[in-house]
Formats: sequence, C-alpha cells, structure tokens
Amino acid sequence: MSFFSTRGGAVVTASQAILTGLAPGGGLYVPAMYPQVSRAWISSLSSMPYAERAAALSVIIETLECPFFLKTFLMVFASLVLTRSCPTSME
Repeated sequence: MSFFSTRGGAVVTASQAILTGLAPGGGLYVPAMYPQVSRAWISSLSSMPYAERAAALSVIIETLECPFFLKTFLMVFASLVLTRSCPTSME
C-alpha cells in the first residue's frame, strides 16, 4: 500500500510512512487509494449483527495491499468502531 504526503513529495510504502511519522515539510501521510464502497453498503452495516459486520469488513481489509500488522490494526479498530451504530447519512 502506498502513501503520499498532504504537502506533496515522494510516494512511500506503509512501513516507511509508519516509521517516519510525519512527512517531510510537516505533511501527513495518507493512503494513495481507498477501497471503493457504496453508501448503501456502509448503511447496511448498522443492521447487521456483529459477526456479519466483522466478516463484511474483513473482506474489504483483506483486499488492501499493506503489511500484516497494519491489517491487524485495522481489524481491531474496525471492531471497536462497528460496535456503535453506523450513521445512515454521510452529511
């Protein structure tokens, strides 16, 4: 998974972004791409039982090209977030 700085500059790997922290010039590293999901899919998560939500989200996380430890972190973070209600609008 590639990351780039919010203030421009070279593209780096996930490992480089994590080890470096802030990008040169004070920018933040952000992913070069995000998984494409629809608002309907996000809204549908709120009506799913926990196990179904976790399974649905794990499919998205597994498609990411990033180190195992980052995938593990995302899975743990997602499990914490998904225990709360998912908003039905993206306003």
